[in-house]
Formats: sequence, structure tokens, C-alpha cells
Amino acid sequence: MQPINYLLEHKVFQRILEKDIISWNTMVASYAAANKFDEAFELFRHMLTREFESDEYTFSSVFHDNAICLIYEGNNIA
Repeated sequence: MQPINYLLEHKVFQRILEKDIISWNTMVASYAAANKFDEAFELFRHMLTREFESDEYTFSSVFHDNAICLIYEGNNIA
């Protein structure tokens, strides 16, 4: 599997003049897939300030991957 190049994807995302829910979801999912959970959640919050309504895919990308991160970090504390 190819590593996620979220920086390149972010550059492309920034150049999109009229972002839609698909472009927002793709970028949020890209950050989450690259284990950049804080960035994914921050982008999600930014999306909401732009008056985009999230959908089930957005929630799945943000919260599922963040939950996995929390479980992983919790298991590594002991």
C-alpha cells in the first residue's frame, strides 16, 4: 500500500476554488489515514465554520480514526 501523501493532497485541496462535501471529506479522510488525527479534526471543525454540513462519511472519517488512535495510545500506556 502506498503511503498517504497528505501534504500533496493538502496543496491540491487548497487550490480548489469551490470546495464541496466530497473534497472536504476526502481531505479529512486523508489526514486520518495518515494518522494526523488532530489535523483531521481541525479540518472538520474548519469545514463546519464554512457552513458545510457534514455527512455520515465525515463523521466516520473523523471519529472512527480518532477512536482507534485513543485505543492504541491507551494500550501503549501500560
